[in-house]
Amino acid sequence: MFVFTDSMDANELTHTAKRVEALGYSTLWYREAFKYEPLALEGFLFSQTTKLVVASGICNIYARRHRLGDGPANAKRDLRRAFRFGGVARATR
Repeated sequence: MFVFTDSMDANELTHTAKRVEALGYSTLWYREAFKYEPLALEGFLFSQTTKLVVASGICNIYARRHRLGDGPANAKRDLRRAFRFGGVARATR
């Protein structure tokens, strides 16, 4: 399922990810967001679900340098209560 995450806060992201998983979808796709740094967002969504695959489809390496300004700050500010950075990983087949 494809979801636009830019306008969602941590509670809305959690609710959406859990709902997508409960509906039986295997993957939550999102675009490389403007509000959150994509890899931080994926880690957060992994921490809120048990088996959902989360994918941006692309993490443009050229965008990292220019967009790192707000993305990590937004992720830290908005997602920190529900997610502690580091140590979150999920192996998929």
